[in-house]
Amino acid sequence: MLLLNSVEPEKWYTISEAEPIIGYGRDAISDRIKWGLIQAQFLPGPGGRRKRKRGYNAWRIQGCEIIRYVKEHMTPLQPNAVIRRRIA
Repeated sequence: MLLLNSVEPEKWYTISEAEPIIGYGRDAISDRIKWGLIQAQFLPGPGGRRKRKRGYNAWRIQGCEIIRYVKEHMTPLQPNAVIRRRIA
């Protein structure tokens, strides 16, 4: 929760900046944006012959959206939850 306290609600974050706060990698955050779980804005880049396959740096997530997502979807693990998952 310490990282969440440092999030500025009005600031726009790239996926790379949001990774350590949300706790997922780039692909997982991009998937959640596509599924509509995280609201984000796509910044269109300059056109050209070379098309980027992945638009990681083009997505921007507002700080208040990061805070909302973490509070709604992230719950602290029980102390033995990790051990139970490994056994199951």
